[in-house]
Amino acid sequence: FQILGVSKCGTTDLYHRLEAHEDMVSASWKGPHFWDESTFPLRRPKNILKYDGSFQAYVRIFDKPALEIAKDPVRRVTGEASS
Repeated sequence: FQILGVSKCGTTDLYHRLEAHEDMVSASWKGPHFWDESTFPLRRPKNILKYDGSFQAYVRIFDKPALEIAKDPVRRVTGEASS
């Protein structure tokens, strides 16, 4: 899922409330701002492990949750909250 909103509208609070549910698997980055702050062309960070705004980096934030969800795909969900 995606929680989209503007700054200070409660996206973090809603995400953390959902995160408390037993079926929620947290993404490795709560708010990557892929849809509103990613630059094109991309500006590469000095640290290659840091989120760089690319589509590949966006998809990678769901790698760990995907492994967890694969164990029980009927009951598990993940998402992110960009404001």
